[in-house]
Amino acid sequence: MQKLDSLEITGKAPVWLYCRAGWEAVRAGVRHISVSKPDENEPIIIWPQPAGKCSGSWFQTTEHEMWTQFQFTTLGKKLDGTILRDEPFGFAKNDKMLVLSGAAAVWMYAAAGAQACAAGVKDLFYDDPRRANLICLGHEHAGETLPRMSEARRGLVIGIVGDPNSGKSVFSGALEESFTCREPSIWKFDCDAASPTPRWYLSMLQNASEKAKELRNGQKIDWTTELEELVAGSLRNLRETLSVTIADLPGGNHKLDPPKRIPPGREVIMREIDRFVILGRADKPAIIEAWRSELRKHGLEDRVAAEIISSEPNAAPSLTWKQTEPLLRGKITGLDRKNSGLSALREPLSLLYSAIFPDAKE
Repeated sequence: MQKLDSLEITGKAPVWLYCRAGWEAVRAGVRHISVSKPDENEPIIIWPQPAGKCSGSWFQTTEHEMWTQFQFTTLGKKLDGTILRDEPFGFAKNDKMLVLSGAAAVWMYAAAGAQACAAGVKDLFYDDPRRANLICLGHEHAGETLPRMSEARRGLVIGIVGDPNSGKSVFSGALEESFTCREPSIWKFDCDAASPTPRWYLSMLQNASEKAKELRNGQKIDWTTELEELVAGSLRNLRETLSVTIADLPGGNHKLDPPKRIPPGREVIMREIDRFVILGRADKPAIIEAWRSELRKHGLEDRVAAEIISSEPNAAPSLTWKQTEPLLRGKITGLDRKNSGLSALREPLSLLYSAIFPDAKE
C-alpha cells in the first residue's frame, strides 16, 4: 500500500475485509485512518487510538493455550465511534493466534485490525460462524483458512417466515435479544441474500429514510441457484457452530399472482430450518395459512412452532399469547423498523423459548 498521511475506508464489504484494510493501513504507516458509513454524518476515526483493556462492556477476551479469542459483544448496544476513545480495547504482544469474532460494525473490525497490527500480532483470524473455516487476515498467512478449533455442535435453526413488510426483521432482532440471555452463542442471520436488510439501513431509517431506501435498492441482486445454495450452506455451518441461529427468511416472489412464497430452488434454504415461526398480518388474515400451505408442499409443516399475527406497527411493542397447545398462537404490535422499546417483548418471548426448548432450565 502506498504510504499515505490519511486514509478513508468506505463501501460495501464484509467486516473481515474492513479488518484487513485496517491492518494493512497501519502496517503501511498511514497516520490517520477513518471509516465512512452511510448512516453516520462524519467518518469514524479508527486510528490513531489508544491501546486499552482486553475486556470491557462491548468486548471480551478469552485465553486458550495456543490462541486468544477476542469477541465483540455489541448486541442491544447503540454505539458510536467515541467508544474507541472512552473504552478502548487492546491486544497483548505474544506469539498466540488472535481470533476475532462477534457481530459488530465494520468500523469496529477496522479498528481491531489496526490495533492488532500495532500490537505485532502475526496470525490474525476472523471466525465467521457462517463459514466452515477461520479466515486468516494477518500478514504471515493472509488469505489462508484454518479449521475451527472449537468442537462442532448440533445447534438449532429457528426460521422466521412471513410476507414482505410483516415485520420479520424487527421480530428477528427482538427474538435474538430475548434468547441471548439464555443461550451461550446466538446469531441473527439475514437469509435474504438478494435483498438484505443491513444494520446501517435500519439506523438510517430514523433520519434519512429516502436515502436509506435508495442505497439499499442499489444493492439488490437477483436470486440464483448458487446464491440459494450459499445461504443453505451458511445455515448448515451456523448449526454446527452455534447453539441457536435466528434465520430471517426471504418473503418470496409477490410480483406473481398468486404470490410464490417459496419459489423453485428456495426450498433448499427452508429445509435447513429446524423450527418455523410464521408471522402474519391482521389486515391480511390469509397470510398464515398461505405459508402453512407452502411449507406443507415441502413436508415442513410439522416444524411450525408458532403463529403470530402482527398489527398496529406504530403502536407500543407488545406480545400476548392466546393459545399454547398444540402450538403457540399470539398477537404482536409495534413491529415498525423505526420503533423503539422492543425490550418490552423480551419477557413474553420467553414463552416461545420454552416451547422450542422444553428441556431448558431457566
